[in-house]
Formats: sequence, C-alpha cells, structure tokens
Amino acid sequence: MKKPVLFVILSLCSFFLYAQETANTEFALPKGSGFITPTFSLKQSSTTNSQVLGVQIDERYNLDYSVNFNWGYFFQKDFSIGLQLTYNNKREDLIYYPNDIHTVSNYYSNMIYLTPNIRNYFGAGRFKAFAQTNLGFAYGQGLRRTYAEENDDKIDYERMEITLAVQPGVAVFVADFMTVELSINLIGFTSTSEKSILNNTYESTKKTNTVDFDINVLTMQIGIGFYFNSKKYAEPKPKN
Repeated sequence: MKKPVLFVILSLCSFFLYAQETANTEFALPKGSGFITPTFSLKQSSTTNSQVLGVQIDERYNLDYSVNFNWGYFFQKDFSIGLQLTYNNKREDLIYYPNDIHTVSNYYSNMIYLTPNIRNYFGAGRFKAFAQTNLGFAYGQGLRRTYAEENDDKIDYERMEITLAVQPGVAVFVADFMTVELSINLIGFTSTSEKSILNNTYESTKKTNTVDFDINVLTMQIGIGFYFNSKKYAEPKPKN
C-alpha cells in the first residue's frame, strides 16, 4: 500500500515542479472570478481469518467513501470565500467469535458536511499553492446491528460535529480554466456530540473534543478545479 502512495506523491511533485519551471504564462485570480472543485475519496479493505487481541475474526469488510464539492468566489486577488459540501458513507461487516460465540455485526452511517471556508493563494505561473481554513458543521445517522446466537441488538446513532481545520494544497493550471488540485488535512479541532439508542429503549450521549496534527496520506484529496472569469497574462517570464 505504501509503495503506490509514494509513487503517486513523487509523480505529482515531479509534475508540479515541471509545470512551475516550464510555465511561460502567468495565471491571475482576480476579484470577481470563481471556481468549483469536485473531489472523491475512497478507502476499502477486507480481512479474512485473522486475530485481533485474541479474538478470532473470520471476515471483515470496510468501506469509506466521500464525495465533495467546493465552491469559491474571489473577493480580492488570490483570496476566496467559499462553501464546501461533502457526503460521507461508511460501512463495516464483521463476523467474529468473542468468547467463542459466533457473532455477526453490521454497521452503516451517513454524514453530510457543510463547510464555509477561505482560501489564500500563493505563487505565480501555472503552479499555485493555497492554504484553506475550514469551519465545518456536520450531521449524520448510523445503525449497528449485532447478531450473537439468539440475541439481536440494534443501536441507532445520531451524530453532530463542529470542526475548525487548516487544509493546505497545490493547484496546477493545466488549461486556462482548469487545474489539477491536491490537498490534505493538516491540523484541526473537532467537537462531537453523539447520541445512541439501544433497542429503541436505552439512550446515552457522548461528547468529545479532539485536536489533530497528523499528516495522513490516506486523507489526501485529488480533484479537478474549474475556474471562471480568471485572467491570463501572456507576457513571458524573464529567464535567469
């Protein structure tokens, strides 16, 4: 898994450096222009016949994917205010033997994120770095059902989140109106409130606050950005 990820990172870095050094045209992002960037992320894994903390696991399947749209409007040169809409779906299917009891567990969840943000762009030519600051609000629901011999337990979840995060990235203009963009969550604060109801009777609430400073390539987002009303200046850059 690590080798393909490193290959992608090195390839993108090489492409970005090439675009920066060979660009003869400067792209400006003036007041009144805008952009839309759709991105998609997917994590999928499966395990068979393994042990975790002494518990036998026959089968385990995990799926986690997100669809994201980010809109932005430039209120001044290289500075945008935008809104990001994200849908996230998670699934886990598990067959295992706690205390030698055959158990089947299924979990599903859906989350919707609404994230106002600001972006600052840096650099010239086809290559531009940016720093995006996010203030996110999220709401979602989940369900876990566990079958153990003759017992059938159901837990319904309701989850709300507030997030403040910094998301740096890079954008390379491959055309006058289009970029290839890569970004990663770098640091953030998340406040979560989760309510769970067991078998439609017992209710509990859990609240957590988390601060993350973790560079995780698995959270990297790669997308195509479409820019509108951007200006292109065709004056060649002076050569050193």
